[in-house]
Amino acid sequence: MKKYYLVLPLLICFLAGCSTSVSPNSNKPSDSGDPTPTPPPPPKPTPVDPSDVDPYENEEYEEFFLPTSKIEMSLTFSKEALAKLIKYGQSGDYYKEEMYHPCSFSTTVNGKVTTYEEVGARMRGNWSREDDFVVDEDGNIYGDRLPHLKLAFDRIFNDSNVCDYYVRQYSDEQINERDSRRLFDMKKIDLKWNRNKDESYTRELYALKAFKDVGVVAQSANLLNLSISNGETTKSKPYMVLESVDKQLIKKNFNHKTLNKGDLYKCTYNHNGPATLGEDTANKVGIESANYSPVYALKTNEETSDMSIMRNFINDTSVRNVSAEEYKEVFDNKVDVTSFLKFAAMSWVVGNPDDLRNNYNNYYIYFNAENKAVFIPYDNDRVFGITNGLDSNISTMDMFSDRCSNTASGDGCKVPILRRTCVPGSSSRPIIEEYKDIYESYCKKYAEEYLSTSAFKEFTDKFYYSSKNIDTDTHGNMSFSEYASNKLSTIK
Repeated sequence: MKKYYLVLPLLICFLAGCSTSVSPNSNKPSDSGDPTPTPPPPPKPTPVDPSDVDPYENEEYEEFFLPTSKIEMSLTFSKEALAKLIKYGQSGDYYKEEMYHPCSFSTTVNGKVTTYEEVGARMRGNWSREDDFVVDEDGNIYGDRLPHLKLAFDRIFNDSNVCDYYVRQYSDEQINERDSRRLFDMKKIDLKWNRNKDESYTRELYALKAFKDVGVVAQSANLLNLSISNGETTKSKPYMVLESVDKQLIKKNFNHKTLNKGDLYKCTYNHNGPATLGEDTANKVGIESANYSPVYALKTNEETSDMSIMRNFINDTSVRNVSAEEYKEVFDNKVDVTSFLKFAAMSWVVGNPDDLRNNYNNYYIYFNAENKAVFIPYDNDRVFGITNGLDSNISTMDMFSDRCSNTASGDGCKVPILRRTCVPGSSSRPIIEEYKDIYESYCKKYAEEYLSTSAFKEFTDKFYYSSKNIDTDTHGNMSFSEYASNKLSTIK
């Protein structure tokens, strides 16, 4: 599908000494590679209503995520803040783990510098919190490991509930300015070091590109060099930077007239169970707090949503003992069908053993203007043969298999919507043959295009901070070419 752009001037504010230039082009997912009819003759020009233009894309954002861009980022903490960041991040206490810590922020993109004071930073991830980033109680840094981080550019440290050791007073003007502060239209970003020892540094980036190429909403991401300092000692290494899956990402990918109307849910396998979308999980929808970690955590509209759309979605799509024809009517009303089948097919191609299909984990659901579920992939750091620390060989899993070995359980796929579209074999949930055929065609098409060593090499070589090395089999990981060969051999 071709993209058509409407461009209007957009006036923006100068915040905290940082100027931003905006190019208001539309940024909708495209159906790249899909057959499209010959477009009709263009209509006569009509006046453009500014409310019809999506203003959220800008030139700085595009440059920040351009592979060839040279990006350096530095975070400077007080010793107290750095010590607390690590101590709180590994505490196991929800309140403390969610607390942001102040730091001075600077990033240089192709020589252009952006700086902010009092940016909020906290540790992120699950297993990564246990990594050996050693900072003593006095804030001294030892060793070479660094943590996964989330940065918040709008954080205001005006209350001990926000940060229990660092409280400042702000004028109303300062609060308004801080509340509106963004980095290239992003309120938050995620920073991940190469914990799983991907020799190329780019397999997760390649997976995200693949999803986006075929029209599945996904994060933008890039590589940069990150430095963390306590004012005396500085540690640096290549990191991946990703835009957060949040309201800002929704703005960039859906018609902005519907902003704040759709509910966004983060779906994870936690101590309250797996995110199977099965009928037994409909009561695990909620808002995360110190006392509750829902399997399906609402991330937008927390003050207005009754969350019934998610509960109804789970109940309605997990129904058993109805024909494929009857279920198709339900499915068509509840799911953005084309994007879901693309999501399922590309998920099989990239091969993450810790995703919806294989481990009931790591995805988002956004309910669009039609109240249909749109699936967004997340945390694909074990793709294309990355097996470091996880004994799962997903490369030999064919497109109709229940799941790969050594994941959530071995008793068959428990995801009802996958049973109806991608994974045949359940008498109580007969598959929709039409959607199974479409899914199969997507799998074959995407595998041919993206399981290409030369294509991956060309992609990796573009990045300023990639290793340019795609096929060294070290640290327990499968080489990209071996993974691709195995996966392609499963296609009948």
